[in-house]
Amino acid sequence: PAIRNLKWGGDAMDIKQVAVIGTGMMGPGIAAVVALAGYDVTLIGRQADRTEDCVKKAHALMDQLLKNDLTTANAVARAKRAVSGTIALDSAVQGAQLVIETISENLELKQQMFQRLDRLTSPEVILTTNTSGLSVTAISALATRRERIATTHFWMPPYLIPLAEVVRS
Repeated sequence: PAIRNLKWGGDAMDIKQVAVIGTGMMGPGIAAVVALAGYDVTLIGRQADRTEDCVKKAHALMDQLLKNDLTTANAVARAKRAVSGTIALDSAVQGAQLVIETISENLELKQQMFQRLDRLTSPEVILTTNTSGLSVTAISALATRRERIATTHFWMPPYLIPLAEVVRS
């Protein structure tokens, strides 16, 4: 997988745990892709029932890929075990080496989220936004360690289109 031994402005790091924030259109697909690539993924939402539905949707997307012979039964079984959901953002991101934000396309909300993530996570954690049109530099404006924030714009739908645009802050 491409995010193993990722070099980000210094030493290589080994990504083991990924947090995906947001239970809208992109969150489940990104979680499915990341889990199928072999990583543990925590989906983070604001409402428990919606977050649970998001985990189920990620599982359904994996089943769709299996049905169309785009993955294996073993990979899907492992990936389903690797996806969990929570509404506890603070504790979920503290265990991650990579955080992918997929909340609403609202600059103020994203700025507040990254300011919070910047405080909650250790300096080596990579923080990314899945924005499709907002400036990552503007999104990271309230964070103190902006150099670790980037855009990872996954194309829609992320479980079918193997492309993510990456832009550093």
